[in-house]
Amino acid sequence: MLKNRPIFDRINCTACGSCINICPSRALFWKPDERGFCYPQADASKCTECGICQQVCPIGRKKELEFDFSPEVYAAYAKNETIRCNSSSGGIFSVLAESVLNDHGAVYGAAFDGDFKVVHIGIRSREELAKLRGSKYVQSFVPENIYVGIKKELQAGIPVLFSGTPCQIAGLKLFLQKGYPNLLLVDLICHGVPSPELFAEYLKYLECRHGKISSYLFRDKHKSWKLYNSKITANGKTVIRYMDQDLFHFFFLTQPVLRESCYHCAYADRGRISDITIGDFWGFQDKYRLRDDDRGLSCVICNSTKGRQFFQTLHHLLDFEKRTLEEAEQGNPVLVSPVRYDKSEQERFWNLFLNSGWETLKKTYYKPSLKERMLLFLRIHCNFFYTILQYIHRKMA
Repeated sequence: MLKNRPIFDRINCTACGSCINICPSRALFWKPDERGFCYPQADASKCTECGICQQVCPIGRKKELEFDFSPEVYAAYAKNETIRCNSSSGGIFSVLAESVLNDHGAVYGAAFDGDFKVVHIGIRSREELAKLRGSKYVQSFVPENIYVGIKKELQAGIPVLFSGTPCQIAGLKLFLQKGYPNLLLVDLICHGVPSPELFAEYLKYLECRHGKISSYLFRDKHKSWKLYNSKITANGKTVIRYMDQDLFHFFFLTQPVLRESCYHCAYADRGRISDITIGDFWGFQDKYRLRDDDRGLSCVICNSTKGRQFFQTLHHLLDFEKRTLEEAEQGNPVLVSPVRYDKSEQERFWNLFLNSGWETLKKTYYKPSLKERMLLFLRIHCNFFYTILQYIHRKMA
């Protein structure tokens, strides 16, 4: 008799955690594959084959989770300059979260643990909010009891904000099996999730060059919101790695490193399942009053009546302007379709990573041309002139 057996659709499974959280016999557990992506498995000695896990699986269930509401789209940023400066984009998540925390509520989102693994946690105070703030371009781990705890809080009347990828929102909604007036669901404009193991190995690669890492920031805006700079602190020294230098960012943006389900994600379309969708407002055009000052600008999409009403309560804390869904989609194409990638190239990347490591990946993939090296120099040392050149290039295109 097999002690363990895999369950569900490996190609479409998103690791949302609904099945593991709801299993009454605690027969399900996470098991990573060779690429570091977790999949649910069942302990045959505990599994009663009740089928509850299948009932809450989001695969093929998106249409029933969508809101019947015409979305309202805004470009916005926090008036509080400290919040905006410490956020990856315009600081909208922090404004939403602080509102819930001020109402004695709980906020759930992705945070680093002590080993720089990205895990979903809950917080209850503004002092803890820094843990959830900022982009984390790694799939977050969903603990086996987190949805259980959220349900208990909702039943007790506690306001709850849950933020995550659209598939995680789907997992929670199906786990709860009904709506709650005190639950606000906030999903991220998701470009796909890289492997946690890939990121862990990348940190080891960096530590060989810079020493023990004590902090890691995926998006540092000290020079520019648009440049995707990462910032690490190693051996007490700060190291800024620009997008062109940061291999993890390079592969995240070229996208051979994502979970299999990301390449045909059912949630990458106009039908949203959260109350509010947030992300960077890439492609924003200075048409009206609001201007992109390169300090961070958020795209906010209110997908439900609850989301619109909640956003209205925050107007005094934001500088915002109503925009169109088409403009938001132009800069964020994953709002209408999942990322695409060549399957053979994806296999080639993973074979190199698993057999040879980061140094071989760098030599194989990262070969910037002279023009790209010159642009990188301008980004680092002459950001003002680089911005002017980019502006001229867009006007001439």
